[in-house]
Amino acid sequence: GETINTQISADDTYLVNDFGYGTSDWVTAKGSKTIESRSDGETIGVSTILKSVASLISRDIGRKFSEIERIDDAIIEKKHLQVFGNVFTPENLQAYVKSSQYIADECANKIYDSVGNGNDLKTIINVGGGATYFTESVKAVYPGVNVEILEKPRFSVVSGLLEYGETQYRKLVAA
Repeated sequence: GETINTQISADDTYLVNDFGYGTSDWVTAKGSKTIESRSDGETIGVSTILKSVASLISRDIGRKFSEIERIDDAIIEKKHLQVFGNVFTPENLQAYVKSSQYIADECANKIYDSVGNGNDLKTIINVGGGATYFTESVKAVYPGVNVEILEKPRFSVVSGLLEYGETQYRKLVAA
């Protein structure tokens, strides 16, 4: 699995945000103990932002376009997107994402309402396929707190689950 740049000890409080396709979930923990009262979730995910981007593209081309997976791939991979003969550059797509930033801001504010002002947080770790879309909004509501995003956030949760499963399997086989 991937690692973060910050060492976390049993005395450290940190926040992990999992920005998924349809939901955003967060866990606040002190060491390895979850702080349930400061952990929650919301039905705002990367698909919410991508649907907004698709709506903006549809408005500009005068035709309905709703293939949000293609939009996501083009944004993440910084590629051109061709839609009904119209070519959208990575810069065009980023402008649409910026116009949809209010969605990520709303989610970050909900996290803030649940977690608090973050004065005790050593670090915030953003994972999941939507991490790249939400990180700036998280940084805005938690100025001064270290915010990290893994190199491949789209695969961080599944990589962690695979690593955990392999570890459990090795323990079973060794027993």
